[in-house]
Amino acid sequence: MSEFYAKIEHVSKILIGQYGDFTFFGLAKLKISPKKWDVIVCADGLPKREKEAVRLVVGELQKTLTESELAILSGVVVLDKNEIFIKGLQDLVAARQEKIYKNITVSNLSIKELRILQLAGFSQEARYFDSLGINDPKNQGHKDRLVA
Repeated sequence: MSEFYAKIEHVSKILIGQYGDFTFFGLAKLKISPKKWDVIVCADGLPKREKEAVRLVVGELQKTLTESELAILSGVVVLDKNEIFIKGLQDLVAARQEKIYKNITVSNLSIKELRILQLAGFSQEARYFDSLGINDPKNQGHKDRLVA
């Protein structure tokens, strides 16, 4: 599975190179669909029409992932930076300073697992925490968390 995450991170870097920094780029497994990942993106540089933005992200995913890896994706969700979910993520990260969360609620959405690849204002701190091994799930106890 770590190869899968590395490939998703590779896709994020390609898209960042093409469209500029993302407000958010990550993966979420919702509690209602715990075996599938949603790719969630938010970037000013992406096309304003949602279908076109989704098509671009899906295209990069298809170039990079195998068929079996694509099969564990539920879809691509493109959000505006002013959406309450993005604000909830920013608040969560400001409070916890982690890149991986389990069993959380953000903006009334129950999430089994959330992996943040990029969040505006967080990437520098995330690299620091990664270098310490703090964001490695083996090094932290994941408890249910609630974020308003």
